[in-house]
Amino acid sequence: MTCPFHDQKRRIVGHLLLIGLAVMAGPWVAYGETPAEIRAKLVGIWEAAPALDEDMLQADANANIPYVHAQAVGVRQIYNFAADGKCTIVLVHRVGPEDGTTIDRLVADTIKADWVVLSVDPKDVKIRVTRPPLKPGTPRRPIDQTLIFDGNDAFSMDAFDMVEKGFRSPMLFRRNVGECARQWIAQNCTAGPNEQFTQDMNAAISKFDKNEEDFSLCLGGHLTKSGKVTEIVGFCGGFFVFELTKTQAAQLHLGDDAVVLLNTPRNNFYLVPSEARIEKVELENKDGLDPTQPIIAKVTVTAVHTVGDAGDYSVRMTCQTGNKARFSILCPVMHGPVGQATYGCKFKIPDHAAQFEGPLTIMIDFCRTTQFAQGGFTVEVLSGSYSTLVDAKPGK
Repeated sequence: MTCPFHDQKRRIVGHLLLIGLAVMAGPWVAYGETPAEIRAKLVGIWEAAPALDEDMLQADANANIPYVHAQAVGVRQIYNFAADGKCTIVLVHRVGPEDGTTIDRLVADTIKADWVVLSVDPKDVKIRVTRPPLKPGTPRRPIDQTLIFDGNDAFSMDAFDMVEKGFRSPMLFRRNVGECARQWIAQNCTAGPNEQFTQDMNAAISKFDKNEEDFSLCLGGHLTKSGKVTEIVGFCGGFFVFELTKTQAAQLHLGDDAVVLLNTPRNNFYLVPSEARIEKVELENKDGLDPTQPIIAKVTVTAVHTVGDAGDYSVRMTCQTGNKARFSILCPVMHGPVGQATYGCKFKIPDHAAQFEGPLTIMIDFCRTTQFAQGGFTVEVLSGSYSTLVDAKPGK
């Protein structure tokens, strides 16, 4: 099943280059850092899409599980930690009759609070978030919470607001992907923060982020402090950086001063990346992929929580072929992982991309499709993305 992204937009100066070596962030080791240093790292926007408590759902014989899944789509919690000690908490949830048929509307509740780092331990950080009183004349509500970090851009934290709505706690919070991109530009581009280039790139990324679009930005070597052609990608809430070799840059003819922006809407795709994890991907012919033939892969997926039986599960491969297209291919699988499962997958590149020659950017994740009785569907992305780059050359 091929699901191309529609209404693809691109702005091109020079030539696009989408190949290189993935640069991954190292782990965030809290030990040895002061509360002030941790506080500086926490400043910014953190987002979580909660996972339903499938064990509780399975135990309820009267639960309409597809309906509950549909109601959960789009629900999320956002923390914006400001440098001045203020904190904005946004809870996006559904409000309506909950009649078992109607998919209720999403609304956003906003809470203004204060925050402070209490302590830093080798494995976790403790913060205090003080919320306003529930009723006038009553004390403010300080809540101490423990953050368990996974790298620099993700942490797990209890989300008391979500438990009563049937979601699991703790939840995985990830740094906002647009913020990751803007930080990278500030730290790695030759242009200063007040220069027009930086302002234009930040404005474009902010627009993509607001519209919940995936994006990539490719920069020529004269624009990066490393001097290397580099692509940054914001895809389904994940942030990836690829440095290109000179050979790869020459292959796709990207000029040293070229700038390429590519953005694609995330139609009907919603993120719940804390339910499953891509453990391993084995691609056949990774060093010489023929796009005219099916791509064969073994994908190992671990269920972080009970995934459940409702819905149709699939492994999704998203490919980007230079500046021409970004498209997704769904490989249906028989069931979600119980603990851990390895799926044999076959992905057929669509005809419009089968003659592509050059480095191919590939993202792989695990999804669940829910069909609605009244028509339509939605796809939940249950895992973060595995990313890789392969050389593609059509066979004779």
